Amino acid sequence: MKHVVLTPFGITNHGDAVKLLIRHGANPHLKAEMNMSPFDYTLIAKNYKLISHMMLFDKKEILQEQTKAIEEQDYKKCGVCRSISSKRCAGCQMEWYCSVDCQKQHWVKH
Repeated sequence: MKHVVLTPFGITNHGDAVKLLIRHGANPHLKAEMNMSPFDYTLIAKNYKLISHMMLFDKKEILQEQTKAIEEQDYKKCGVCRSISSKRCAGCQMEWYCSVDCQKQHWVKH
């Protein structure tokens, strides 16, 4: 899969084009100029309408990961010991852990 980097220019001047690119898989979190992502620039500009659209990308990514995990019978399994888990990573909501110890152990990789 190719990654498309959205530039700050595109965010400030062409919001509709950015929305279209995101709908077709462009990642608003890829870092570009000055090590900032389009999402970062949008937050600074307080363009809340575009921020909400970019967050739809995150929801779509999470749903795809969950579907893949369910298909592989790997859903809700600890990222470290692979046991059935009930706690999710608060940051990404995609990784599961059975305990605080396993989560801390996984910080190096995650």
